[in-house]
Amino acid sequence: RQADHASEPVLAVAKTPSSYQKGLLVTTGTFTRSAREESSRDGAPPVELVDGDDLCDLLKEYELGVRTRVRQVEDIDLDTDFLKQFEVI
Repeated sequence: RQADHASEPVLAVAKTPSSYQKGLLVTTGTFTRSAREESSRDGAPPVELVDGDDLCDLLKEYELGVRTRVRQVEDIDLDTDFLKQFEVI
């Protein structure tokens, strides 16, 4: 995933004079706070923002072009107190 910040397109869509009722912008990255604020500004048609995390969730939920599998992961922590007894002085 890229760390794109897509605020300019939000401003462009939200300020475009048109008869649409709702806009939609999708990015593989993220949206800035100002982009999120502009997307729901009072008096402007709402613009739904779908960022990279949301896009991945939607693709997974609707099984579009992705496969999921459950993996078991084991974390191992080193017990340094135990190992100290083997130190050579």
